[in-house]
Amino acid sequence: LTLRNGTRLSRFAYPDYYDSYFYGLVTNPGEVVLAVEDYPEVYTYLANNTDFVAKFETGPVAHTALFGVSLERQRRALNNGGYGELGSFTPDAFPPVPRDITTVPGFSRYSAVNTEQSLGLFIQDQLE
Repeated sequence: LTLRNGTRLSRFAYPDYYDSYFYGLVTNPGEVVLAVEDYPEVYTYLANNTDFVAKFETGPVAHTALFGVSLERQRRALNNGGYGELGSFTPDAFPPVPRDITTVPGFSRYSAVNTEQSLGLFIQDQLE
């Protein structure tokens, strides 16, 4: 009987991810809303796999049996992100997006954390 274990940890950050986009038609036909967002995000991923491996024979058939567990956790943290709307415009009259988007009227900041976790169990018999 053999015990195997593997652990992975990764972390990466987008300190100044910036986006501007258009969405939806508003009350005036042909106009769209121009919005801006700021996403300083940090992702952390942790995974651990532990399994037991047993090799044995039943007559002429060789077996490799596996039993194990897998644990995973992913966390996304948004620290002081922001959102604002420049207003409604026709496509031919879009204003320039300001370099400092915090000057956009109604720009607001927010923070959030999203965590996902999973647990997996497995059993397998490989025949040779």
